[in-house]
Amino acid sequence: MKLKPKELIEYLKESGMCVFRVNDIHKFTGNRSYSYVLLNRMIKKGVVCRLYNNVYYITNSNPFSVASMVHYPSYVSYLGSLYLSGICDQIPMRIQVVTNKYSKNIFVGKIPVEFVSFSKKLMFGYIKKNLDGCPVFIGEPEKTVLDALHVQKMPFHYIIDVLDKLDHAKLIEYSKRFDNAVIKRIGYLMDISGNDYYNELKHLLNKRYVFLVKEKLKTGKKIKKWRIIDNRWY
Repeated sequence: MKLKPKELIEYLKESGMCVFRVNDIHKFTGNRSYSYVLLNRMIKKGVVCRLYNNVYYITNSNPFSVASMVHYPSYVSYLGSLYLSGICDQIPMRIQVVTNKYSKNIFVGKIPVEFVSFSKKLMFGYIKKNLDGCPVFIGEPEKTVLDALHVQKMPFHYIIDVLDKLDHAKLIEYSKRFDNAVIKRIGYLMDISGNDYYNELKHLLNKRYVFLVKEKLKTGKKIKKWRIIDNRWY
C-alpha cells in the first residue's frame, strides 16, 4: 500500500504508537522495502526521530509517553511519576523508567531517559493514561515510593514529603511484595510519620539491620523495632 508520510503518522497516532519499529510500518504497507523508503522520508521531513537501532518515535510526542513505550512492560516512576500524578510540583530533569529489561539510557530530544531494571515480580502497580493523545504508563504513587526505597534514585526528601498524600493501605500491601529491606524502610518511615504498621509487618522482618539511605555514610542511629539504621543526618 502506497502511503504519504502524513497518512502513516495519522495511522500511528490512531493506533497509539508514538514509538514504533519498521515491522509496525510493514504491517500497514505490506511492503518492507517501501516501509524503509517511507521511514527515510519521514526522518528527512523531521516528523520522525530515531531513538536507537530499529526504534523510532513521532517527533512531537510527549517525552513521558515515548519513554514509557520503548520497552514492554515498563512505566514512568520516581520523580516523573509523582509529577504526572499531581502530588509533586517539581519538574524532573530526566525521565526514569522502570522495566524488567536491561537497556542503555537514551535521549528523547534533549531529555535524558534512564531505564532502571527491576525483577519481573516487581512489575506491578502502574496504570495507563492518555497524555497529549498518546498512551503513557505511570507508576502509582504508592508503588513509586516503594520503587524509590528499593533502588534509590530520587532525593530522599521527596519520599518524606508525599507520604501523607498516599493510600496507606495500598502502600503497605504493595510493600509486602518487596524484599525485607524495603519493608523495614517503609515501616519505619510510616512509624515516624505517626502511622504504626509494626503489628501488620513484624512477621515479615528478619533480624538484619539495613541502612535507611544506601548512599549515605555507613553510620547512624539504630532503630531496634524496625532493624533500621537511620543515617539521614550522619
